[in-house]
Amino acid sequence: MHLIASYIVTPPPLAAWRNLPFDDLGPGFYAYPTGTWFIPGMLDMTSVSLRDAGTSNVINVTYNVLDNIYGGSAGFSTKLIEIYLVNPSASGGSTASLPYANVGFAKPWTYALTVSGFGTEELVNAQGTVLSQNLGVSTDQLTHTVSISIPQSLTGTIGKGWGLYVTTLLQDGYAPGQVAPLEQQAGPYNFGFVKNNPYGYSTSVMDVLSPSGTPQAALNYLNGPIALKPVTVP
Repeated sequence: MHLIASYIVTPPPLAAWRNLPFDDLGPGFYAYPTGTWFIPGMLDMTSVSLRDAGTSNVINVTYNVLDNIYGGSAGFSTKLIEIYLVNPSASGGSTASLPYANVGFAKPWTYALTVSGFGTEELVNAQGTVLSQNLGVSTDQLTHTVSISIPQSLTGTIGKGWGLYVTTLLQDGYAPGQVAPLEQQAGPYNFGFVKNNPYGYSTSVMDVLSPSGTPQAALNYLNGPIALKPVTVP
């Protein structure tokens, strides 16, 4: 008898980026929620990768902590993932964030998607048209990774020259846009922004994938209005 081993070979990612650890405090001076059920690092992205799965683009977001304290059906909770895609061949676009994130962008985005652990899966274009509410979302508890599958029939193939803004916010299913509200001081369920934003509302983004410098510097509204820069697929 001869035993033949079979292997599933996963092709290497089109791109992969590391992110600084333990920096999920927005611009750096935010205070974590005081509730003991909130685990430090729960919104802390450690890496992001992009794969071409043939008929879909798969974005993998890996976290320091992949918690599910509220029993999200997708295998995680507390996180609201917002990703903006920049098609270098597209005209127009938007430099404004989705509602309640309160950030701006250096380059206009073409598509934006929102994913939570409770079945929120929405893809929109820059004009606000909803393209899908049924993205593929899965989790790997071993690697603390959330995988998001985006049909290429809706966005085209994400490849060389495309840009990505990858952000994580605190999710609250009872709040507008599912974005947990900020308060001056931290409470059991909310972050404290501590320092007022002289240019408008304080950002609700707790971590961002930054191409250079630190995520906290990119989100520091005390240095001027936020204009995030995308990472680029080489």
